[in-house]
Amino acid sequence: MIKRQEGQTESVVAVAKSSSAEYDKVNFRDMLVQVVEHLKEASIPFPRSGTVFIKPNVVIGASASEGITTDPHFISALIGLLKILSFCLILIKNVIKKKIS
Repeated sequence: MIKRQEGQTESVVAVAKSSSAEYDKVNFRDMLVQVVEHLKEASIPFPRSGTVFIKPNVVIGASASEGITTDPHFISALIGLLKILSFCLILIKNVIKKKIS
């Protein structure tokens, strides 16, 4: 499913369905391939090279299966797919904001 929001810049949200309801059996790579295919079907240009910045949510010491943090298997699958799509620079950083009193 693709959802577009109009505004100054266009945002695109793509959702993929897992072939398994069991968390430990989710194939993140297949889901990411689904997203790329959905983008192509919707005629949304997908870059084929360049730099990608990934900001996973890993600040909280919680299991990814709780839905609070990004699963490392997802990040691994994403990096693998980006390499196949010829992205030359992949940056990964987690931003921790500290409250200054």
